Amino acid sequence: MNIRALRPSDRRWVADVLTEHFGSPRIVSRGVLHDGLVLPGLVAEQDSAPVGLLLHRLDPDQCEIVALIAVRRREGVGRRLIEAVSALAISAGSNRLWLATTNANRGALEFYRAVGWSQVAVHRGAIREARRLKPEIPLHDAEGIPIEDEIELELRLKRRSDAALLECVTFMLVRNRHVLAEKRKLTKRLAPGAIALPGGHVDAGESLEHALRRELDEELGIVAERVRYVCTLLHLAEEFRRLHYYAVESWRGEILNQEADELVWVPLDEPRLLDFDVDRTAVREYLRVYSEGT
Repeated sequence: MNIRALRPSDRRWVADVLTEHFGSPRIVSRGVLHDGLVLPGLVAEQDSAPVGLLLHRLDPDQCEIVALIAVRRREGVGRRLIEAVSALAISAGSNRLWLATTNANRGALEFYRAVGWSQVAVHRGAIREARRLKPEIPLHDAEGIPIEDEIELELRLKRRSDAALLECVTFMLVRNRHVLAEKRKLTKRLAPGAIALPGGHVDAGESLEHALRRELDEELGIVAERVRYVCTLLHLAEEFRRLHYYAVESWRGEILNQEADELVWVPLDEPRLLDFDVDRTAVREYLRVYSEGT
């Protein structure tokens, strides 16, 4: 089973799954109405097919699980998604996961207690208020149990060393208001065929600058001349990675495609064409900081 970050191409499936389980893509927790189609999340895949979904909201010291759905039951999907979001939250500095479910969701309550969660509050009558935001919430479940209260649960997180993060450099070659991306080979085990910004791992004892120049040579056969630091972002692949983004605005040598299926010039004002949220965020940050976007 593979756990990966939610992609824009998943949104139709997300809408269908949320509607099946919650009546619509809208979700209410503790008086907040969430749009499930814009929340960040994780997808569990088995044999390239999605089998689980977790949507979350990350705050400075805590992370809320807004929705957790296992399409395949009793196969460890929920546990794997919780493990992944726990690692994400710890890496971001959070000290707890929390969620709110209803008094009628007995299967979920049993599951969370079985995997170590604690009940911290019962919010009596909260669902009556939630229906003001989302009228489609039913009055009773399929067995006739009144849906009335919100049950708040939490999982306390133990922080791990930053050594658990895989350090990577990612580069944005920028020219004529376009950024160079790669279409990953279909033989790649992770994200085959995805359109992504190129980059690679930082070797042990290697500086970020040296890793950047080495990866530029290995992947594109060029030497950077003008480089600007853009941002550092966390990304979940098979493990959590800390991606250090650099904009390369001038270089020596002819660009060679030495590793990708093909190279693609993506307009800077259309980051939606990139498949990973983290890459789209980096492009937007580049435009925000270096507005001239050469």
